[in-house]
Amino acid sequence: MNKMKIKVLIIDDEQPAIDNLKELLIPYDNYIICGEALTLQHAIELTIIEKPNLVLLDIDLRLETTGFDYLNTFLPNINFKIIFVTAHNEFAIKAFEFNALHYLLKPVESNNFREALSKMNDLIKQRLYIDRLESLAEYVESKQPIFIFVNTTERIHKLDIRNLSFLEAKGNYTTIHLTNHKKITSAKTLLHYEKQLKGNHFFRIHHSKLVNLIQVKSYQKKQRKAILENEIILSVSIRREKGFLEALRKLKK
Repeated sequence: MNKMKIKVLIIDDEQPAIDNLKELLIPYDNYIICGEALTLQHAIELTIIEKPNLVLLDIDLRLETTGFDYLNTFLPNINFKIIFVTAHNEFAIKAFEFNALHYLLKPVESNNFREALSKMNDLIKQRLYIDRLESLAEYVESKQPIFIFVNTTERIHKLDIRNLSFLEAKGNYTTIHLTNHKKITSAKTLLHYEKQLKGNHFFRIHHSKLVNLIQVKSYQKKQRKAILENEIILSVSIRREKGFLEALRKLKK
């Protein structure tokens, strides 16, 4: 019987570390390397294009980004399994163990690598795996802000989601309004960002507007107007008002 082919993406900001993992994979002929990435943006692009089954993910990446910034791009719809590759200290490793996700400590040795692949093969139901990954993400988020990365024609913007005021659809584009009144235009749709920001207190108050609930200062019921902390006023559609108010109440609890 032929073994199932497993597509592997390797993400690390050091080429020697990538080469080491590639060499360790040689004996496992059903593990096919579908890509390697040195930067966060390249990793995201390869993931979307190649749809890997397994990602070997370094914790520390370039430009002050981390493997968790990469994961936040795809949560909650993670369709691949992950083995963390880390040079972190024992405290960080204990956190990974607590969330039942495997890790490899640099420099990676063949015995440890074989054990990691074995454990990945034995992971139980996908839903349980996602629950554990989200639990780990919550642990990390309690230690550092959550960021999204917005690719424009000029640069890649790293945005703390706490500084997002609201997002507005402009055809197939999205205008991201920041709390300081600056704007960034993205070629991604509003639906893309709605999915990406799911679970982080964002709510679609209109078919063309997604608001950061944390930035809502007050709400005028008669006019159906949401007043944000930066004094911007947004209209809430009749159809979405009930859900919006329920989301606000939950946030205040």
